[in-house]
Amino acid sequence: RPGFCRLFPLGRIYEGDTFSYFLQIHECPKENKTKVKVKNWIGIEPIREYENFVREWHMLMKQAQSVMEEKDQSELTKQINLLFLQVFFVNPYQKEEDFYPQFAIRKAQVQELLGTF
Repeated sequence: RPGFCRLFPLGRIYEGDTFSYFLQIHECPKENKTKVKVKNWIGIEPIREYENFVREWHMLMKQAQSVMEEKDQSELTKQINLLFLQVFFVNPYQKEEDFYPQFAIRKAQVQELLGTF
């Protein structure tokens, strides 16, 4: 499941470089809901690595947004969007390797490039 769907009816609120979960109580009409721990609801192990990834991805998005707002150039925005698309979504990840270290390498590359704009 995509992360957004995986969370429902949970939501995330970001504060600085961290986030917390909140429950959207009126979005699901089912009655007599049972209590479930967040880590069980999300269903990704290990949960701390996943949450660290979510935090890092969010901060990277904020960094890119800041660069785009600072320069306010549509061509630059296009270049940054294409950079993210290529680095994170087009280039395949190695299935036999753990995702998180691969993401960390790509994140560092993108951060370095964002610093050049």
